[in-house]
Amino acid sequence: MEAAFAGAEQKNTVTQNKARFNEVESKWNNGIISREDYTLTLNNIRYVLIQLIDEMSSEVKESGPAIIPLHPYHQHTCDRVDQSDLFHKLFDQNKNKKVHYYYIFGPELQSHLGLFNRFSYGLEGKLHDYLNPDLETNRTALSKDITFEFSRDIQLYKTNIIKSLFARFSIEANEQEPLLEKNLLHFLAASPQLSGISATDFVCIFLRISEWDWDEEITPQAFNWLIKNFCEVDLPPTAPSFLFFFGIEYEEDDSEVEEEVRAAIERSSYVQELPELEMVSLRDIKQWLAKYRMIAPGGRIRRELIKKHFENNEDLEPEYRQNGKFYMEDVEIELRKMIDHYNHNR
Repeated sequence: MEAAFAGAEQKNTVTQNKARFNEVESKWNNGIISREDYTLTLNNIRYVLIQLIDEMSSEVKESGPAIIPLHPYHQHTCDRVDQSDLFHKLFDQNKNKKVHYYYIFGPELQSHLGLFNRFSYGLEGKLHDYLNPDLETNRTALSKDITFEFSRDIQLYKTNIIKSLFARFSIEANEQEPLLEKNLLHFLAASPQLSGISATDFVCIFLRISEWDWDEEITPQAFNWLIKNFCEVDLPPTAPSFLFFFGIEYEEDDSEVEEEVRAAIERSSYVQELPELEMVSLRDIKQWLAKYRMIAPGGRIRRELIKKHFENNEDLEPEYRQNGKFYMEDVEIELRKMIDHYNHNR
């Protein structure tokens, strides 16, 4: 991309922003930067480069149309059609509600968090930026994923969830005692991260429950308490919409808790169940590449990418390569490689 900019100052701007991009990507991948700061930095980089392109609009027109960058979050948009369709249907049916609850469940390699990110970016209106990087969005989805310390005591289990929730939103839990008497209204007022958020915005919370954090008796009780006692309060009209996603992950083969999870979900009368996360097919991957044609504009190029990243990829398990079925976690890694290669070479 630097070759397109003839001036030394312009080349320097591109080089500096490539360095910023690599730095923020490294921080994000290592979990040492918040999603808000990550997104803000990427948007700033994109703005600088767009301004640079605008300055050279006449040269760009002579050499052909500008090539649109592809944001890394598009790695999350492969397959999951059934889950996405039902989520949007349920959300639209309950738009008048301020708080929503969903189950995302399945084997742990199926990227529950990836689906959560897809929903939150979609709520912001960002998933169509591959068609128009200048597309303006007027909504914010503040998204946080949390884990918590396991306990066999129901009161401590609930307390640990609230402590993690408060910490993730910059609330000092020790100053909020007694924690189990607090609710969503108090949470909204206490978090500095929520001070500037409006009624048209969203707060998306992903509560990750691994197989090792699951207890057949305690976990469903804690979820019911969180909904009834913490969340079900009268929020003001100016409050954002809160979306709670309970992400339950269990091992792929012969999990001891899989049937317990299914039974608990079926009994739930508060949380909307999204279809179980399953393997991704080659057809789904080919459909993704057909959508993002800027990565591989020709059919033969797409076939070569499929072979390289999936069919002949020895880093993936032979059993699944032969059957044309893949874990979403592996799929997202390979799609991210394609996105990075495209962005670095466009």
